[in-house]
Amino acid sequence: MVEYLVKDIFKIEWGFPSTFIVDINAIIIDAFSGGRIDSLAIEELVDRIEPIIGKVY
Repeated sequence: MVEYLVKDIFKIEWGFPSTFIVDINAIIIDAFSGGRIDSLAIEELVDRIEPIIGKVY
Protein backbone atom coordinates (compact mmCIF):
# COMPACT_ATOMS: atom_id res chain seq x y z
CA MET A 1 0.00 0.00 0.00
CA VAL A 2 2.74 2.48 0.92
CA GLU A 3 4.71 1.73 -2.22
CA TYR A 4 1.56 2.30 -4.29
CA LEU A 5 0.96 5.68 -2.63
CA VAL A 6 4.55 6.80 -3.04
CA LYS A 7 5.12 5.64 -6.61
CA ASP A 8 1.68 5.79 -8.22
CA ILE A 9 -0.25 8.48 -6.36
CA PHE A 10 2.45 10.98 -5.34
CA LYS A 11 4.88 10.01 -8.14
CA ILE A 12 7.89 10.23 -5.81
CA GLU A 13 10.99 8.57 -7.12
CA TRP A 14 13.68 10.54 -5.34
CA GLY A 15 14.03 8.81 -2.00
CA PHE A 16 12.87 8.15 1.49
CA PRO A 17 12.04 9.59 3.91
CA SER A 18 10.07 12.29 2.16
CA THR A 19 8.61 15.35 3.88
CA PHE A 20 5.58 17.19 2.57
CA ILE A 21 4.43 20.61 3.69
CA VAL A 22 0.75 21.11 2.97
CA ASP A 23 -1.54 24.07 3.46
CA ILE A 24 -4.92 24.01 5.20
CA ASN A 25 -6.54 22.89 1.94
CA ALA A 26 -4.20 19.88 1.71
CA ILE A 27 -2.33 21.43 -1.23
CA ILE A 28 1.33 20.43 -1.28
CA ILE A 29 3.41 23.61 -1.08
CA ASP A 30 6.81 21.97 -0.73
CA ALA A 31 8.35 18.51 -0.63
CA PHE A 32 11.83 17.23 -0.04
CA SER A 33 13.65 14.03 0.72
CA GLY A 34 16.38 13.03 3.10
CA GLY A 35 18.17 15.10 5.68
CA ARG A 36 20.57 14.96 8.57
CA ILE A 37 20.54 12.24 11.19
CA ASP A 38 22.83 13.89 13.73
CA SER A 39 22.23 16.32 16.60
CA LEU A 40 21.62 19.18 14.13
CA ALA A 41 18.77 17.41 12.32
CA ILE A 42 15.91 19.23 14.05
CA GLU A 43 17.57 22.63 13.74
CA GLU A 44 18.18 22.11 10.02
CA LEU A 45 14.61 20.96 9.44
CA VAL A 46 13.18 23.98 11.28
CA ASP A 47 15.49 26.33 9.36
CA ARG A 48 14.30 24.80 6.11
CA ILE A 49 10.55 24.77 6.70
CA GLU A 50 10.05 27.88 8.85
CA PRO A 51 10.34 30.35 5.93
CA ILE A 52 7.99 28.24 3.83
CA ILE A 53 5.36 28.05 6.54
CA GLY A 54 5.80 31.77 7.23
CA LYS A 55 4.90 32.60 3.62
CA VAL A 56 1.72 30.53 3.73
CA TYR A 57 0.44 31.49 7.16
